[in-house]
Amino acid sequence: MKSAAELKCGWRLALVVAMALAPAPLLAQVSDASAEAQPAKITDKKHPDYVRCKSEEILGTRAQFRRVCKTNKQWADASATGGRAEREALNRASTIGGLTPQ
Repeated sequence: MKSAAELKCGWRLALVVAMALAPAPLLAQVSDASAEAQPAKITDKKHPDYVRCKSEEILGTRAQFRRVCKTNKQWADASATGGRAEREALNRASTIGGLTPQ
């Protein structure tokens, strides 16, 4: 029968070997998943998922613009609602700062 020290040493060796062998398949799965997760770049400008960027003027300034990027579907939804969501966001932001929208 083996002593407690020999059993403890053997158990540690088995654990080290298991830990050394385990990451290789896990890393392979992660790299395969990340390769599959990246879709092909969309080149058709009329595709609903094509990302289109526009420059919008920042309210209250004359020469400052911000770049807003959305998919064609998001731009269509925003124009269909008449910019209601954007107006509501501006109203919330202006009331938080102590200003009231006019």
